[in-house]
Amino acid sequence: MKKVILTTALIIFATAFASANSPSRVLTFKDSFGKILTMPLMEEKEKEEAFPFDQQKVFHKAALENASRIIDISGMSKPEAEVDDIPAELRNIIAR
Repeated sequence: MKKVILTTALIIFATAFASANSPSRVLTFKDSFGKILTMPLMEEKEKEEAFPFDQQKVFHKAALENASRIIDISGMSKPEAEVDDIPAELRNIIAR
């Protein structure tokens, strides 16, 4: 039963997306209560933006900052415990 509901929902969404490319430039949705939602479609056009700075230099600088960032992980690790590796027989010979 779940597969039938999922398949039906996918078909409904697919038809909605297929109608978005219709030449009428209107997208309509119909719900189970009989209400119809109509949305006009507008084609998105590419627009050239003029930045008040040199875009390539700023992006290059940001990329270099990310690549050369120093990450301090000292807070994530514990310091090593001090090890007493001098044997008991040699402690009086070796002065610390």
